[in-house]
Amino acid sequence: MLDDKVISVFKTISNNEKRFVNWAYEERNGKTTKVPKCPITRGNASSTDQKTWVSLDTAIDFSDRYDGIGIVLGRRGDGCIIVLIDIDNCIKEDGTESTIVSTADEIFGEKAYIEVSPSGKGIHVIAILKELPPPETPHKLPIGESAVVECYWVYRYSTISGNFRRIGSMEPADEEFAEFIFHARLKNVVAVAFSLFGEKFKQLYNGEEEGYPSASEGDLAFLSMLARVTQDENFVRGVIKNSMRNRDKWWERDEYYFRRTWSKVLDGLAKHDSAPRESKSVKKDRLVALYKILCEREENGEIELWRDQTNTVYITTETGESVPLRSERGKGYLIRLYYELFEEVLGAVSLGNLIGLLVSRAMERPTQFAFLRVGKYEGEIFYDLANDAREVVRITPSGWEITTDCPIKFLRTSVTKPQVIPRRGGADWDEFFELYEVESEVSQTLCRAFILQATKHAGPFAHMIITGPQGCGKSELVKGIKRVMDPTLTELQLLPDGDYRREFMRISKLERVLAFDNVSRISNTLSDTLCTMSTGVTTTVRQLYTTLDSEASVMEAPVIVNGITADPMRGDLLERAILYDKEILQRKLTTEELYEDFEAILPGVMAAVFDDTVRALKNYTNIELKYELPRMADFCCWAVAATGDEDIPLYIKEELALANDSALEATFFGQILVEFLDDFKYDETYDIPVKQLYEILWSLAKNARESRASPRQLSEFPPSPWHMARAITRVAPMLASRGWLVKRGRVARERRYRFVKI
Repeated sequence: MLDDKVISVFKTISNNEKRFVNWAYEERNGKTTKVPKCPITRGNASSTDQKTWVSLDTAIDFSDRYDGIGIVLGRRGDGCIIVLIDIDNCIKEDGTESTIVSTADEIFGEKAYIEVSPSGKGIHVIAILKELPPPETPHKLPIGESAVVECYWVYRYSTISGNFRRIGSMEPADEEFAEFIFHARLKNVVAVAFSLFGEKFKQLYNGEEEGYPSASEGDLAFLSMLARVTQDENFVRGVIKNSMRNRDKWWERDEYYFRRTWSKVLDGLAKHDSAPRESKSVKKDRLVALYKILCEREENGEIELWRDQTNTVYITTETGESVPLRSERGKGYLIRLYYELFEEVLGAVSLGNLIGLLVSRAMERPTQFAFLRVGKYEGEIFYDLANDAREVVRITPSGWEITTDCPIKFLRTSVTKPQVIPRRGGADWDEFFELYEVESEVSQTLCRAFILQATKHAGPFAHMIITGPQGCGKSELVKGIKRVMDPTLTELQLLPDGDYRREFMRISKLERVLAFDNVSRISNTLSDTLCTMSTGVTTTVRQLYTTLDSEASVMEAPVIVNGITADPMRGDLLERAILYDKEILQRKLTTEELYEDFEAILPGVMAAVFDDTVRALKNYTNIELKYELPRMADFCCWAVAATGDEDIPLYIKEELALANDSALEATFFGQILVEFLDDFKYDETYDIPVKQLYEILWSLAKNARESRASPRQLSEFPPSPWHMARAITRVAPMLASRGWLVKRGRVARERRYRFVKI
């Protein structure tokens, strides 16, 4: 239970606002972590969702159910900011305190709240600021060999132990904050210098002269080492004043001794390098120091270097986010860290060298799988909610739950948006289909089956092609489906120009589900690309200007396409797609009204998705189908197991038959071939040589020209028997849906076609 003084000060800190949570210990990746909890919903809380925050009194009332109470940092209603300075490993087991503790007491003692952390090994300083800290304020700074200072002010909550050291007035402390950060940076310079020069630097820092003729020689060597870390005189002065080398001699006669010694150091650098302020040797030393620090952080479990199944190297930062090391975000992380350490910008050549070292280190690690939004591990499915609390939905045959304990790696790209927290007992599928006016039972079932691919960890995937007249709500329906399956910043995209494969490879690295708007024509190239996206294919492109090194990418994802018409389409794509012809809207809603209604039902719809996934995991291996499976057998089995509707294979076959008829009759050659076969009345096999078949079809085409065909249609007719053979092969699946099986063979060196009535 918190002391009355602590309760009073935290009501002042929060300005009596609802910004408190409870927290509980949970195991995550083999480590114990403090997970924020909302006592009202009894689920996880989020530092970005005010609905999960409660008042301090409510958090205290429910504290017996959890391990502690926390406060959410950030801007209050009056504009002031709640800031946490977390100093870890500054109190040893015997009670000995690091000098950073006394510094924090001295600087913040009068205005801030200072307490010992729940672990008993660190302290928390909670202060109030009028403005946010400067952008260059570091997020994490190593202090000496063990203590670590972390500065937080947004998207974070702080635990409250109640074991306070001092309680200040809680007045704004902007200047004091800056002073403390400067002191922390001084300690950081010492830590970097120690990582570069080891015991030699430690000896000089402690005032020892062993190995040097005099104290002046030791001073010169000490400053020479510091110059390899920073040439900022303010930091150098600060390090001297905090070391055992600090003497009055440095600062007498207007700092004569300091300025003379420092000038010698810079002159010494100038003799060996053309640019003393930014010499090559200094750059090299800094780069080595940064690499060592990153290696130490990896060994301590603060960051992680790893590679995926395509040998793409990733870095998991202190926040738990995994980003490709060679991406702009990965490079930005290294550049920012370098600036925090040395207050210099990391050059392109040095950055490339550092990435090369880290890549070679990561290649020694075992391969891990990287997942977008959905992944599977040991028979369990994980759906990434992509929120700041790093919560996932864990789905098993016995049920689903929201947790932060995730054994697999999820990637969050530049377009990934968080999914809402699912809510049991909310809206269901009927409300979703009613909102978007999907009326027929068959269309609802197939649309539901397509959406349930959101939790199917691997393909083959079915695509969805939505057609209909203008103004029927196709685009809004696609947006709704996309927001359920994979919410991203780029909900709808225009079909890319140029090389579809390269563009689809790029987009599939960013999004789990691809959605394209206003596609008026599906070309042969686009059809081939969509087919490969359904069943999955690995593509490679060369890296930079080399031919021996390449970058691999797995293209496998469900795609949604909408347009006024999608005819004609090739049979191989039709067999991999769900076709839906949208009806005219009966009621008109503004976009804002539609979005508000959708946001209201989305938590319930997501719960329905996860309920269906639980059913799919439970029934997938034991389902019994009463109809023959279509080509997309995996998709069909998953849909039947999830929905319990055994008629889904029949629905798909019926829709495919209608689509095949439309696609077959949408081309002039298809019309002629159908006319030829319909005129054949015999209920038996029809065997005919290829040349004779071509002459008959060409004759029918010329007769059709005189009655109904245009010159353009006739020009599209196959110009030779060889071209006709390719066209028949392409429409063979469509002919099968009309009851004709096509076979090709040879009799006495003569090529022949055989049409068998099914």
